[in-house]
Amino acid sequence: MSLNRAVRIVALLAVSAVPSTLSGQVTSWVEQRCGISPGDFRINGALLYLQNAYKTRFADQEQKDMNDARKNLLEALTTGGQTKNPAAWYYLGRYYVKLNDAVGADSAFARAEVLAPKCHDDIAVWRRVLWVPLINAGVSALNANDQDSAIATFTRANAVYRNEPQGLSGLAGIYANWGSAPADTAALRSTCAAKRTAAQCDSVMRARATRDSILDRTAVDSAVKYYQMEFDQVSDAKYAKDRRTALFNTGVVYTNAKRWPEAVAAYHRYLAQVPGDMQGTVGLATAFQALGMKDSSNAMYQQVLTHADSAQALDLFQAGAAIFQSVQSPPDTSALGQSCRADARKDRTLTLLKVRQRCDAVTSKTMADYHTATASQYRLAAQAFEAGLAKNPYYRDGIYNLANTYYVLEDTAHLMTMVQRLLAVDPLNRNSIRLQAAAWQLKGKPDSTLYYLKVADSMSLDVTVSGFSSDDQGAAVTGVVSNRGKAPSAPGKLVFEFLDVKGAVVSSQDYDLPAVPADGNARLEVHTIGAGIVGWRYHKG
Repeated sequence: MSLNRAVRIVALLAVSAVPSTLSGQVTSWVEQRCGISPGDFRINGALLYLQNAYKTRFADQEQKDMNDARKNLLEALTTGGQTKNPAAWYYLGRYYVKLNDAVGADSAFARAEVLAPKCHDDIAVWRRVLWVPLINAGVSALNANDQDSAIATFTRANAVYRNEPQGLSGLAGIYANWGSAPADTAALRSTCAAKRTAAQCDSVMRARATRDSILDRTAVDSAVKYYQMEFDQVSDAKYAKDRRTALFNTGVVYTNAKRWPEAVAAYHRYLAQVPGDMQGTVGLATAFQALGMKDSSNAMYQQVLTHADSAQALDLFQAGAAIFQSVQSPPDTSALGQSCRADARKDRTLTLLKVRQRCDAVTSKTMADYHTATASQYRLAAQAFEAGLAKNPYYRDGIYNLANTYYVLEDTAHLMTMVQRLLAVDPLNRNSIRLQAAAWQLKGKPDSTLYYLKVADSMSLDVTVSGFSSDDQGAAVTGVVSNRGKAPSAPGKLVFEFLDVKGAVVSSQDYDLPAVPADGNARLEVHTIGAGIVGWRYHKG
């Protein structure tokens, strides 16, 4: 499971407007509340026709009243000299509200508000009346995985009303996740190969990659645009958290796109709003690290560890993973040794033994210096993982990553303990077994090392849990079961236990292992209901 955060589209709650039904459709006439008067007989007539259109029970009469209202308003605005009269534009907007025409209402209300700023709050009510059904339609389109309709609907919603965040965050989330489902290039190439030559397919695939790259960058810019609009234009204090989240998500979008200088700027803006926030600090540290600014990066990670008590477990796990990954690669001792031997041979007084001894000493010192220099970073990573596991002892990737860190530090005592914890959670994962072999190797036990390597290599089924999510309602794990054997596997059962922070079993679910073909895979997906779930473990049923 990756520790990278992804921007998620959270399902938007259905919203209602007053005065309206749950669908947002206005059901009765409501007087304007900003003190403007018609001031012209045609506008006054239009007002009466609009009132009647709401009161009548007959569709043909309603249609006639609406037509007469429109006729009067257009006459007032085109030949009646009323273009500077806010009432003309206001009631034209109300006419469009009745028709559920968001574009027409937006245009008319915008003119009315310029002429009569005191009508801002009244107009906002009617804008929201039109906005409600659009937002709900956009959510429905998202739930149906119809992104094109969702984009079109949220765009219409944002055109008429932007005092609340749902439409802007909905669009931003769609674009932020644009590239989260990578194209199946193997399938694309296979389809192409059926119709074209290999050279032609190479050209097609390059063109597709270029197009996808352009689309991804455009999507990133669009996501950032709408998050920025959400921060700038949603002013109500009750949405302060949403505005801050929009700033944070801007940093996440740039991080996922590996646009590091922009990510740094975005996280700085976020931290200016939420000083000391752990997620923002980790995000900024990650961006610094990617830019090669190791001192700045380590300073940020140290802040996270200093305030570990207030950090969330996932922040600490992410910090640990980023610190671990920031350690520079070991020096190329092979190239160093070759260079040393070439120089040493110039001294003809040196024997081959002396040359080897001199150069072995050089490479040994180089590696010793490397381990000394990097040990502090690995210990910092271990501290982050340890702090995270203190908050959530059953997070599998935290356990696995800490075990790997202990291995690099050659901390055999802690490593063996952590491997046992890992196997208690994830016993049928080949990498878990190999880590156990590595622990025995560090302890100088070759027989045990060989035994567990053979166990790992002989495993026909390899269980890989690649995703875990939880909320107040329940949790889910996803992944894959691979058959590395030469024959189909037999059906079986795994029992997944979902745990709270104290290790108590909140719920358990069976997963029926199918017969997996040789060198094949089966999707693993288990859902459960329950609150307070922070981790999982499984065993054979």
